[in-house]
Amino acid sequence: MKLIPNPYGRSVKPEVPLAVIGEAIPHEPLALPLPEYCPKCNAKKFAYESLHFCCGNGEVEVASNAYPPELVRLFTSRDEDAQHFRKYARLYNNLFAFSSLGGAIDAQTQKGIYVFKLHGQIYHHVPDLLPGNDNPKYLQLYFYDAQHVAENRLGCFPELREDVINMLMNVTQRNPYARFFRSLKEMEIREDTHIVLNKNTVPDQRVYNAPTSDEGLRKMSTGGRHQLRTQQDPVVSCAVHTTEELLFEEAIRATGAHTKADKHISAREYYAYKLQSRPQNLLLRAGRCFQQYIVDMYVKVENTRLDFFRRNQATIRADLYQGILDTVESGETNAANVGHRVVLPPTFIGGPRDLKKRYLNAMALVQRYGKPDLFVTMTCNPNWPEIKQELATGEEAQNRPDLVSRIFRAKLLALKKQIMEKHVFGKVAAMIYVVEFKKRGLPHAHFLIILKPEFKIKTPADYDKFVCAEIPSVDNPGLRKIILKHMMHGPCGHLNPQCPCMKHKIHKNKCKSGYPKQFCPETTNNKDGFPLYRRRDTGDAVSIRKANLDNRWVIPYNPYLSSLFDCHVNVEVCSTIQAVKYLYKYVYKGHDRISFNVVQPGEQRDVDEIDQFQSGRWVSPCEAAWRIFGFDLYEMHPAVLPLQVHLPNMHTVQIRPHERLDAVVAADRHSRTSLTEFFKAKAATPDGTGCLYSRFTERYRWDSAAKQWFLRKNKTIVVGRLAFVSPSEGERYFLRLLLVHVPGPKSFEDLLTVAGYRCATFQEAALKRNLLEEDESVDLCLAEACAVQMPGALRSLFATVLIFCQPSNPSALWLKYYAALSEDFSHQFPDSEAKIKQLTATSVEQSLEEMGKSLKTFGLDHLLEPTDDELARIRDIIDALDAPIPDHCIRCRESLNPAQQEAFTCIIDHVKQKKPGAFFIDGPGGTGKTFLYNALYAEIRLMGLIVLPTATSGIAAANIPSGRTAHSRFKIPIDT
Repeated sequence: MKLIPNPYGRSVKPEVPLAVIGEAIPHEPLALPLPEYCPKCNAKKFAYESLHFCCGNGEVEVASNAYPPELVRLFTSRDEDAQHFRKYARLYNNLFAFSSLGGAIDAQTQKGIYVFKLHGQIYHHVPDLLPGNDNPKYLQLYFYDAQHVAENRLGCFPELREDVINMLMNVTQRNPYARFFRSLKEMEIREDTHIVLNKNTVPDQRVYNAPTSDEGLRKMSTGGRHQLRTQQDPVVSCAVHTTEELLFEEAIRATGAHTKADKHISAREYYAYKLQSRPQNLLLRAGRCFQQYIVDMYVKVENTRLDFFRRNQATIRADLYQGILDTVESGETNAANVGHRVVLPPTFIGGPRDLKKRYLNAMALVQRYGKPDLFVTMTCNPNWPEIKQELATGEEAQNRPDLVSRIFRAKLLALKKQIMEKHVFGKVAAMIYVVEFKKRGLPHAHFLIILKPEFKIKTPADYDKFVCAEIPSVDNPGLRKIILKHMMHGPCGHLNPQCPCMKHKIHKNKCKSGYPKQFCPETTNNKDGFPLYRRRDTGDAVSIRKANLDNRWVIPYNPYLSSLFDCHVNVEVCSTIQAVKYLYKYVYKGHDRISFNVVQPGEQRDVDEIDQFQSGRWVSPCEAAWRIFGFDLYEMHPAVLPLQVHLPNMHTVQIRPHERLDAVVAADRHSRTSLTEFFKAKAATPDGTGCLYSRFTERYRWDSAAKQWFLRKNKTIVVGRLAFVSPSEGERYFLRLLLVHVPGPKSFEDLLTVAGYRCATFQEAALKRNLLEEDESVDLCLAEACAVQMPGALRSLFATVLIFCQPSNPSALWLKYYAALSEDFSHQFPDSEAKIKQLTATSVEQSLEEMGKSLKTFGLDHLLEPTDDELARIRDIIDALDAPIPDHCIRCRESLNPAQQEAFTCIIDHVKQKKPGAFFIDGPGGTGKTFLYNALYAEIRLMGLIVLPTATSGIAAANIPSGRTAHSRFKIPIDT
């Protein structure tokens, strides 16, 4: 280990980190401190939870209603009917619900764990008040005579019991909303009858939660057969209270003490308060129904956030400052007509812009401190004692996502403390972690750790100090038990072909993690960036999940951390720089998403990023609890500050529609950015010299509210990151090049001035400073991109560089960066060099074709050698063959009318006989032309042929599977 000089002139050996293999390991797992109780609201609080976590230190108080004794018994008793009720709690809840939950729902048991998950857009559906031809359900069941109610309800779900249904019906007799709906039986309900709901509820939860007046409730009912409509009424909201009650409560609130709850709390704070562990909070005992509740409520909170961004698009516009100046000069003074663009900003946590920003910030740490040394993954153990001791008798951890999330967060912060403060791997230069949620719903966290130079892990001998991939000996029974329970993969492969790790597109019928590994007598480096750990053939095999597993199945671990946390803690060494960006991309991959765009027919839309990309994802109960409690999903140390790079008067500003643009231009505050204020700070320095723009954040902090730099008064380190700029952006690219290399500039003019000569452009200034010798700027751009961009983006950048930068030797540039350009194909086809080269060249060629060029233009046509049919497929053909065939299109074939059938048969005959032909389908709107197109699409695709649906407008193209406009499909120039 490297010796460290001390102030007295002698070299001292650094302290041996606790996690070094061979050092003493804990005899018992880490035990969290005992929970405490909030003196204000009596909520139980676990380790690392703040004073304001539950009730804002007394500022929030939400009234709650008492539970009927029948429900208390069903939720808490060990009686046979109570256990049955808790098992089918979701079904009983649905049976008595006023509405049904709509959306993609997945509620199933995997490996003995029940998880309720929601996907995509969620809604609550209120059915017609009278059933049609179907059996009555949901709200409709309240309008039947009592003697038939139990029979009708029991018919909905055969798993349920009549005695429990009768018990719950008695409970609903005391529910004022249920009483109201039952009272509608006495009213005459016609086709044109509606129920009017008042949307203006009173903020006081004591009033909202305790309606008592049947008379007031009946004022709400003007009937109802069809779906409910709403009506604004600022005073009479009688589903909640009478007018007199409202005025009385408002008088009390006006004279009482003003707390945060008297004013407002957010939906997230409200549900966080409701989900606290307090005595008699039976909401937490609702079992599977609680899983549905917590997911449903979080989705509502998240949709509220999306709605906030959408509603604020009308009041806050973003446009280039120069664009505002041009608009004013042309006579436009209305801010509402400037910068029409709806964006989903990076402040939406988990959105694509947010994850991209975090990834680039993390790569900035790599550029500053070097590659990460360790990759650590920690997964929650639902059998931790801290979880078990909080469960009631007969309760399961899977039905307490709130508890699982809170205990895992405490353990996660304890692991962070071990890494950052106790230096179990050595002193840390930089660290990030990201929390994710597995398909079973359990949370897990990824750590990437960069150690300080004296603690760097460099050789295979260093790997063995922290990572082990062998079953512990019987001499260490405690560690052996933990490793066999948490760190054995599979079995998979031929031992278990249905294992989840076998289900992936690439290398089918093989484990995606490469298990079982090969025996290896010594730790060595592998070419793919991950080491091959020592796995000796000791003959030690253990029966796990009905298979005998040996050292080949061990997931790499650290004995100290596994003993300390008694859960799955995977520790891997990052041995080479090649794997770094893939690790960071994996950590910040975010959720699986689907993209869709909905445009109303005939509607002219502005650019709308929220409509263009709506992310649909699975939300599990643990994630819902984590987000409702406001726990951090990401953390990074040290922090990274993105720094603006913009040309003079070309930065982004925020303006409101009521503001006059001439006033915006005149206001000094709107013209301030981190770059312009950096210039001012350097100009104020007496000698005028200083650090680079990217290093300025280490001595100064940026106040975004005041838009000003202030000298740091502590030792906090913040890393600056300049935005990546493509060479195709011209002057902005050369400005960034100057900011990277020129220390302490005082202004844009200072950057343009070289040796007393004022250059006309930033490109000329870069040339005179010898920053653009021949192809050096192109080389620097590609070298920087290789460190942070994935191969697909690199190939697109390479095509952009060829077109806009015109390098003198494109062939040399190709050879120098070929390894980075082909990295993904090399991993996918490791034994086919010719295929890798051809796929890489074809990908670059496709990017060039989209910009009207080809490899032949730059003398690289020799790269496009004759290929097989698989490699010759262009992107449109690949997309056309891989696109799914919608079920509704397949069903169209069976429902064609005679005219449609005639056209269908004629066209399909030409296809089968391979005869050319052009067909014109004519008919007014609504006669079934699109229906015919869908039937043709499905029939031809089922024949294994290619269909390229093309239309003249985006609206028409959206009605056909895989439809695109003619301009997009055939690259037809748009006449501007």
